[in-house]
Amino acid sequence: MLKEAEKFYLSLKDLRVGYFLVFLFFGLCSCESLPDISQISNTTVTRNSNTQCPNTPPGSLTNPQQINIDGQTVQKTGRISSSDDIGFVFQGKQGQTLSYSYNDKLCVWIYTPDNKLLSGVELPINGTYAVHLASLKGTTTFEIEMKLSDSVSAPISQVAVPPVSNSNNFQPSSPYPIPQTYSSPSQSRSRVNLSQDEAVRLVNNWLSSKNRVFAHPFDTTPARQYLYTSGPLYTDITKTGGSVDWLRGNNSYYKYKESRIASIISFSVSGAQPELTVSVYEDRTLYGPNGIDYKQSGTSTRSYSYSLIQENGNWKIFDYRKAN
Repeated sequence: MLKEAEKFYLSLKDLRVGYFLVFLFFGLCSCESLPDISQISNTTVTRNSNTQCPNTPPGSLTNPQQINIDGQTVQKTGRISSSDDIGFVFQGKQGQTLSYSYNDKLCVWIYTPDNKLLSGVELPINGTYAVHLASLKGTTTFEIEMKLSDSVSAPISQVAVPPVSNSNNFQPSSPYPIPQTYSSPSQSRSRVNLSQDEAVRLVNNWLSSKNRVFAHPFDTTPARQYLYTSGPLYTDITKTGGSVDWLRGNNSYYKYKESRIASIISFSVSGAQPELTVSVYEDRTLYGPNGIDYKQSGTSTRSYSYSLIQENGNWKIFDYRKAN
């Protein structure tokens, strides 16, 4: 009887050992499979996402806020997600110039009264314009500034020059590489058909669009619209190692509170190219990775001469230089 009990006990012991080995085997197998599960999870998290704004907004505005930006800068801030459609509407007149700037990770579309995307910064018709905002990715804080200005076409005596700080020695191109040397293409005098008002409007449109070119999203569309694409100014801005590339590479950007013609000095069509000499007022801030660069920020009023040329029937800026 005792031997039978011992046999039963040994059999039970062997059975428990066997179960333990089985459980240990499956346990080790399950542990070895964990890295694969983790790898799948990591792949899902790091899935690539869009980093560029689409040509048109994905949604539609249902309750835009009415704002008045005629002659004044209006700033709007808030939180926005990729599923939100936030917007503003304002009244504009044909010929007015729209200046606006906004932070990165934000997409902005401007619609004209006839429901077309605004090209450039000059308003084409009278009516209600819509500003459509959307987040580029996820939820973010947005900040946008907008202002409407009338085009400058008045004589010198009627154009007011705002007070400026004489202590600021800002040079617009100082952070950038030295421009290349270009020869100006000749243009027949008989073909020149450009008025002073048209030249002033062209230069003012370019100055008003600098917020888009030299800040997020570094949109060079205005440069192609207002600058001669084979000229030195356009090339120095858009080339590898040029102005925009320098700002991107150094995690920097400009914010122009104002950039416009303050007064008209002269306009000439007697040379190889029409030339407009004006006094330009700017109020700008250069932001870098460590904050504001105060040496490159502030207000200034300086005189520049802009040489103009036709490209595909449209007048554009070929280059500019400091005027004496």
